[in-house]
Amino acid sequence: MIIPLAFADLNKNFKIVEISEKCKHRKSLIEKGFCIGNIVTIKNSSNGNFIVEVNGSQYVLGFNYAKNILVE
Repeated sequence: MIIPLAFADLNKNFKIVEISEKCKHRKSLIEKGFCIGNIVTIKNSSNGNFIVEVNGSQYVLGFNYAKNILVE
């Protein structure tokens, strides 16, 4: 089942299947490792912000970023 990262469960591994073309920061996300096929995990979430881990690095993403990353 493909869902936006913003609605994924905590502490579960998900594979990135798409980054929306509508996301104006798509290139920046790809440079940080948010590439199709990579595994991403939400470590924590609070007030629409998410701490996520990808390629061994942790990042803070806002809801608007996370909703544009589709995972399965």
